[in-house]
Amino acid sequence: MINPSYLGKEKRKFVRVEYEVPVTVRIHPQPDELDAEQKFSARTSNIGAGGVCLLTSRQIAAGTRLELFVDYHPKDISLPVCGEVVAAETDAKGNHCLRVKYLRARKLHSQPCNN
Repeated sequence: MINPSYLGKEKRKFVRVEYEVPVTVRIHPQPDELDAEQKFSARTSNIGAGGVCLLTSRQIAAGTRLELFVDYHPKDISLPVCGEVVAAETDAKGNHCLRVKYLRARKLHSQPCNN
């Protein structure tokens, strides 16, 4: 949720809202790592029109391209979104917050995000 008591200037281009939902994440390999594709689970912490903060136990480097599958329960489908990690932070408990900017949404049965 947006903190109504916050009176400072918003520096983000897009407003974020606190919203937690499970996400399946697939890391896209570099051309020299074709067999390194990996999947893991995460959850959103906040979501905005330009990106999302993912909470996970996995440490992922900035610049890593991801494909996010957001569960949409009313229709029992996963919505695929292509993104790139722009920053990653680790809290005192070892949890990682990945700041991911959206690159593009993709159609359900189209090619993956690796191009």
